[in-house]
Amino acid sequence: MKIFRWTGWGINARVTFIGLLPVVLMFLAVVPYSYYARSIDVEQALHDRGRLIASLVAESSEYGVLSGNLGYLERTSRWLLQVDPSIYAIEITDQNKRRLFHLSGTNPVGANTRVFMAPIKRERLVGNTLDDETQPQISAALPESLFPNKPDDVIGYVQVTASPELMMAKQRERILLGSLIAGVALLISLALGYSLSMALTIPLSKTIDAVRAIKRDEYRTPLVASATGEIGELQTAIADMASSLMQMRRDLEDKVLARTRDLEAARDEALRSSVEKKKLIQKVNEVIELERKNIAIDIHDHLNATLIVVRLEAQRILALLAKPAPTEIPEEVKERAEAIVEHSLRLYDMARNLVGRLRPEVIDTLGLRVAVDEMVRQYDALHPHCRFELQATGDFVGLGDEIAIAAYRLIQEALSNIVKHASATQACVHMVFPSEHNQLHIQIDDNGCGFDRDTIESGIGLIGMAERVDGLGGTLDIQSRPNAGTSILIDLPATL
Repeated sequence: MKIFRWTGWGINARVTFIGLLPVVLMFLAVVPYSYYARSIDVEQALHDRGRLIASLVAESSEYGVLSGNLGYLERTSRWLLQVDPSIYAIEITDQNKRRLFHLSGTNPVGANTRVFMAPIKRERLVGNTLDDETQPQISAALPESLFPNKPDDVIGYVQVTASPELMMAKQRERILLGSLIAGVALLISLALGYSLSMALTIPLSKTIDAVRAIKRDEYRTPLVASATGEIGELQTAIADMASSLMQMRRDLEDKVLARTRDLEAARDEALRSSVEKKKLIQKVNEVIELERKNIAIDIHDHLNATLIVVRLEAQRILALLAKPAPTEIPEEVKERAEAIVEHSLRLYDMARNLVGRLRPEVIDTLGLRVAVDEMVRQYDALHPHCRFELQATGDFVGLGDEIAIAAYRLIQEALSNIVKHASATQACVHMVFPSEHNQLHIQIDDNGCGFDRDTIESGIGLIGMAERVDGLGGTLDIQSRPNAGTSILIDLPATL
């Protein structure tokens, strides 16, 4: 089982705990050890001091015990009690343990008292003379033969009673002072740990808020590197990532908008193309029906009438030939025959006209260049207010039949539009084959009134031209401005 569960701890608590744990452990270890060590030191110092004082007093008490003069011992003992507060009492006994002298101090004694004893030995006797105040004045070494006893005979004992309470009290004060200092250091460490943890958690909190904002697609949240080291690098990296994501989002939105506009334009173009195709189909059908009607009228009114006249003329010739041969019959037959020839020529011209309207035979016989040249000359002759011109470059023999007839119809439609709408005074047809990429290049220019393609809806003629070019896999470009003329550029493949 884990003692500490870190999963629910925040960074602030973890950093504070990690920073304070060594200090607290050191405080908990040092204070008891200091108390224990100082207790041992006090015991050792008390023991050494008690033995030393007992020994010193014993050495200086030989004369007093032998002579019975204990006055100076009392003064010495009182001085020792005043100087050393750890000494509670000093007592001198003889060799039979009878009290000779006892002096107690004024300091309170505790339960933990120590008693130190030292024997008073009789060593070499020193002769002394005392003054009136019983102070030794002179001393001289006496012969050892004067003393029957041995020098090391014990003549009494010195008993020093000492208590460690005062020494321990001073040590406790010192330990308390050290503990206070350690406590202050602990508080300072706590403050430093908290400030360090806050210095860590505040930038991390800002970083986390910025990451959450990025998660909510809020890339404009400013994140300034407010820390140094790895956290500062992390903040800088997140700020750069947010900036990159915002730029990518902008680019993506721009692409989506552009794609949406393209799709809308394509949809509108498709719808417009659909409408234009419907109009074109309707117009083509109308033109076809109108052309059929005109052809039918021409056949009924002209071709059939001429055929009837030819039939009547032939019947008249037969009738004349059936009569007796008068002198005037050959002359009338001649006239009727000439009438038949004239009507036949008219029928031929009418047939050629109908064939030309259906398909220009000059394209099949002489080629596209000659056919376009004849058409341009016809327009120039029929419309004197506008001069028409052809400029052809290259050899047009390699063109396919479908491309040639399509080019002829496109030029025909363009010249027809110039006559109907441009009010031009000059028009020029340029043809180049082969041009770049082996294509037929056609350009029709005029100096007419022009038009704005963005504001004016394209007519059926232009729509038909665009559909015809698109069906052949070519390109059509119409350039025009109001009062600046019109230029139609067409590129068609050589063959299908």
